[in-house]
Amino acid sequence: MDGPGKMSNKVPRTIPELEQELNDQLELLRLDVANYDAGKEIVAKSIATKLRVLVHDTEKSHSLLGQLSKRGILFHDTANEMDLRSVGTYSGLININLSTDGAKYKPFLDNLPQGSSQQIAFDDWWNAVVFLDKDRNSFSRKELVLALANQDGGAHVARELGEKYTNLSRQNSLNWHAGTRDGSWAPLANPHYAAIRQIAHEVLKSLIPGYTPPATTTRATFEGIQIAGMSMGIVGEPHSYPAILPSKPSQDKIGRNDLCPCGRGKKYKKCHG
Repeated sequence: MDGPGKMSNKVPRTIPELEQELNDQLELLRLDVANYDAGKEIVAKSIATKLRVLVHDTEKSHSLLGQLSKRGILFHDTANEMDLRSVGTYSGLININLSTDGAKYKPFLDNLPQGSSQQIAFDDWWNAVVFLDKDRNSFSRKELVLALANQDGGAHVARELGEKYTNLSRQNSLNWHAGTRDGSWAPLANPHYAAIRQIAHEVLKSLIPGYTPPATTTRATFEGIQIAGMSMGIVGEPHSYPAILPSKPSQDKIGRNDLCPCGRGKKYKKCHG
């Protein structure tokens, strides 16, 4: 037994032990995403922590992939390409789901607007911009994962949060609102949770050969719409539910005889005009 003040010697893990730990962490991640898909979106905090364990290296801690010398694998990149000409916000990993329960952000999973993903080097994937808010603040996968894991309840609760992350996660800085049947408008919440779920999907596809999400999470049908310079995929039947519009429409006025941007196929004057 070590005496007071003495530190026990450390025993290096073997490669088989690390491989088993990788399998364990991937299984835990799969359990977390199953809970997320079942409606428990708060589990995004736990997902972010597991993503950090899997891929994030610092001077004092090493990711599982780093310890196993697997950082050189290619990662699945499912982000929508950003339109650099657009003055609107950008959400590269998520879309808007319309249902009888209202509108909410949803991860793309395998239902990609372009129909396919690309594989890229880890550093390019980890640091690529996946959100751009109305104030032109950008967010990478790395920033989202570490903010949620290190500061916002994953592995630690910080007394203060960064301003731009606070605006994204709590102040609707993506600037999207859903029109309700009573005529009011409600901001869409928690885009960072949906993005974390999509990042987990990318990691699982990158590390597990042949991985596909459970069938219950791949039921989406996409219809693309463009409103006020913002491109957004919509899941489901747009004409059955309230419109999704930016809270600050563009300066280009919609003509009363133009088609309404909500997607119902009616003239603007007879729909939301």
